[in-house]
Amino acid sequence: MSLNFRSMFVLAAAAILLGGCATPVQQRIDLADNYFLSSKAKGGKVGVVMAELPKPDTAFPGANCLLCLGVANGMHSALNKEVQTFSTAELKPLPLDVVALLKKRGLDVVLIDEPLKIDALPDLDARGAANKSRKNFTSLKTKYNVDRLFVVHFTALGVWRSYSAYVPTDPPKAVVVGNASLIDLSTHSLEWHLPVNVSRTAVGDWDEAPNFPGLTNAYYQVLETGMDLIKKPFLQ
Repeated sequence: MSLNFRSMFVLAAAAILLGGCATPVQQRIDLADNYFLSSKAKGGKVGVVMAELPKPDTAFPGANCLLCLGVANGMHSALNKEVQTFSTAELKPLPLDVVALLKKRGLDVVLIDEPLKIDALPDLDARGAANKSRKNFTSLKTKYNVDRLFVVHFTALGVWRSYSAYVPTDPPKAVVVGNASLIDLSTHSLEWHLPVNVSRTAVGDWDEAPNFPGLTNAYYQVLETGMDLIKKPFLQ
């Protein structure tokens, strides 16, 4: 019985947290009052980019041993297979939408039309600086001649089900997890940062193999909600 990648990731993340080596979670940072009227907003060019999208998958947080994960995967083999067919195409217009919104607010904006390999960027030592980027984006500043960077980074998509060891504790939920940031590339300070963590259960019975229509609908609904959350602060 094989373990899917997402479940292995959850197990590894739990081990890191227990070991005390986890990076503190970046908290939400709202735009400053009258941000779009400020000289800061009007000056320089903003690049908009989206990180490479993860593949939709299942995860079973709380099934925190290899045997537990094996049992969870075995119980949900049909769901695992279906979730891995879910599309991410609905997210791809988001950078263009952000560009249009920022232009309407009077900013000088350019679309960086290639997926960002964010894990390949060097880390930025932001210890003691809670409002700084965790990655160094200097290479993009130079390559695209931008002064600030609007980064959309989805880290997990798919369906999760909470467990207590071998026992499921909740129905499965469609999830979208990630964040979006507006970064001043001269200092790597965060002018705005929004964690995104949206989940939704199926309406009615979720366990309708092989296509799981309730969870499938919930998945595409959380994608839409996640995108709306990112765009909302920039609407006029």
